[in-house]
Amino acid sequence: MKKIDQRLPVILVTEDDISNFHMMEVMINQYVKATIIWARNGVEAIEICTENPDIDLVLMDIKLPLLNGMDATRAIKKIRPSLPIIAITAYALIGDERKVRDAGCDDYLPKPIRLPQFLKALGKYIPIL
Repeated sequence: MKKIDQRLPVILVTEDDISNFHMMEVMINQYVKATIIWARNGVEAIEICTENPDIDLVLMDIKLPLLNGMDATRAIKKIRPSLPIIAITAYALIGDERKVRDAGCDDYLPKPIRLPQFLKALGKYIPIL
């Protein structure tokens, strides 16, 4: 009999604002069975992605202390090119989506986060309940 892998997806949420992190955590926990890890800045995100090969998805804020999300994404993609990264940002001006995609983000969600778009984006990379 073939053994089934019961490992839950691992999501890294990179967000410096604790209330925004908790909001994403609640939304994820309602619709996804996953392990959630929190990075408070771009430097932490790079370190966590480097040290933890089990991460399946990164949710990346763009405006972060120490190192912004675009630079963190570029660094992560150098070490883990196939790791999906979704930019979640208050930057929602014309051209901003192109900038984050050029930095290596696979998807783009403007804040405030809308649940249907959030679930659609997550569902591209991990199973939704």
